Amino acid sequence: MDIAHVVGETSSPFGTYKVKPGMKVSDLLSLAGGTTRNADTWHIRLVKADGRIVDSWVKGRKVEPGDTLIVPQRIRRESNWQENLTALTSVGLILNALATAGHL
Repeated sequence: MDIAHVVGETSSPFGTYKVKPGMKVSDLLSLAGGTTRNADTWHIRLVKADGRIVDSWVKGRKVEPGDTLIVPQRIRRESNWQENLTALTSVGLILNALATAGHL
């Protein structure tokens, strides 16, 4: 059968779609409802039916029967020192204001 699969961060995360002549990865993503906001669109991979992995300029690549498109989840780092410093600065300003007003 002339089908391709989509796995991962799309509106339909485990879909199977009919491959049409000239279809590109961007067309396949559209059929899957597009990527979610959690998708890592920089690291989408196309696994060809013969096992080759395509990982550059993926959206313009041709889709062939048996291909699988993998859309990984974006990994968000918990925080960094700048974010922590910003939060602590705000807390410090609030505590200073309360202390100055005699509420602490």
